[in-house]
Amino acid sequence: MNDTTPQDFGDARIIGIPYESMEIEEVFSKIQSLKSSLTEDKTNILMYHGELIDLFFSREDLGDEGQKRYMPIKASFFDGLKIDYVLAGHFHTRFDTMKLSNGGLFIYPGSPISITKAETGQRKANLLTLGKSPNEYPLDTFHYERVVIEFDPFTEANPIELAKETLQKLHPQAKILLTFGGYIDSKKLGISESQLIDQLKVLVKGRGAEEPSYQFSDIKKILDNDIFQSFKQKVEAGDYEAEQRKKMLRRAIQAMMEALA
Repeated sequence: MNDTTPQDFGDARIIGIPYESMEIEEVFSKIQSLKSSLTEDKTNILMYHGELIDLFFSREDLGDEGQKRYMPIKASFFDGLKIDYVLAGHFHTRFDTMKLSNGGLFIYPGSPISITKAETGQRKANLLTLGKSPNEYPLDTFHYERVVIEFDPFTEANPIELAKETLQKLHPQAKILLTFGGYIDSKKLGISESQLIDQLKVLVKGRGAEEPSYQFSDIKKILDNDIFQSFKQKVEAGDYEAEQRKKMLRRAIQAMMEALA
């Protein structure tokens, strides 16, 4: 199908360009050929599925549509054309817009559901009112959510309770790409590292898109070390911001883990 016949709906004129395997010069010619189909009396909307190369996207943003250029287009192709909105598809990961020099808007709404694991976060649609900027409308649809939970042995927060609170805040349609990081003190918790992992597996069952990554470490031996305790006391007695104090202790832990390895 190669029909670009305009369709009028109230105050809007909609023109679609079906996908073809074209080089950028051919795309330019195709866009310029629309001039006779545009009207000064209505809002002209172009529906287009291709790659606006003026916006930065990575290959992961393409979904499963491959690595080659996909009907590539430049913002300058619309110069001199009364195209008020370009409603575009191809890039999946996020909602993005670009103001065109002709006064129009080029809009990528992203995919309405997560198709690949690169498409994280609640999905959105473009709710368009003629004459106004586009609005992001959140959708209650399936999506991936990347979550990192950092355990801190210097707080009173229990790792299981922290994980519960974090998971409860997530959208019910989210499938989680989950990483547990940081450090634990097994002596303080009263359970071993492996026992904590077993409890976390039960907690996240049915919520994960894949097996969580367990990257936290038990630092009981380091916390009991006299050298570390001496350093910790000096840090806590110093005039440091809370975040700076945490970074200093983390660096000390990392250095001692390497020394004891």
